[in-house]
Amino acid sequence: MSDFREMMIEITKLQSDNAKAQAKHNKLQESLQENPIYPKDRYDSDADELSRPLDWQEQQARDIEEMEK
Repeated sequence: MSDFREMMIEITKLQSDNAKAQAKHNKLQESLQENPIYPKDRYDSDADELSRPLDWQEQQARDIEEMEK
């Protein structure tokens, strides 16, 4: 009978650990829905690059020359 009892205790512990892990998983999923890792309103550096005029490198070179004077 003791082997059966030990096995039932182990099963109960596993079920408890599984329930705790499931609760943590659910909490993480809820927090990701509220605060996504990459929010939609984050700064987009690619959009900034594409919005520059085509001669931005020339303008940057001129600005550097002015700063060096």
